[in-house]
Amino acid sequence: MAKRRNKFHYILIFFLWAAFLMLMAAIVFLSVQDGNEAKEMMQKIISYIGRKAESELPAVVSAKEETEYVMRQSGRAIAFVLLGMLGTVTVHVTFYRTNWFLKTGITVICLVAVAYFTEKVKIYLPTRHFSEEEMLISIACVILGFLAVSGITFCTWIIGKLFRLCRKGS
Repeated sequence: MAKRRNKFHYILIFFLWAAFLMLMAAIVFLSVQDGNEAKEMMQKIISYIGRKAESELPAVVSAKEETEYVMRQSGRAIAFVLLGMLGTVTVHVTFYRTNWFLKTGITVICLVAVAYFTEKVKIYLPTRHFSEEEMLISIACVILGFLAVSGITFCTWIIGKLFRLCRKGS
């Protein structure tokens, strides 16, 4: 039974790391992508979702650009929340015997570094611009995902301790 569980644990760790690294690679790819390519890709997505013929009216173009911006920022936020959640789960499952505070601290540092550098590297890309606001949004979203998973993990640990104490007392 222990061997089977151990084998399942290693398979789970492999898939968690693969999913985490693929999500991180996708975020990095989209972050360093040429600004014009990103806008073209967003236009294709919006036209696919809307299934409407594009109009040349200035008001519609302005509304379309605003919609593209909101969709890009929403997608960024969702991606970084997922990265925070998946990264935290991956570290907690991989290093389950390590001190909770140690692995939590290392996870925070790594996730914030990823969120910081994906925005900071845009300084060196001619068609992209660095934005402190977007960097702070990315960091806040990564921390939100981290807090969700860490909070659940910590509460589960506390509840488990309470049940063990109640079982010992009776």
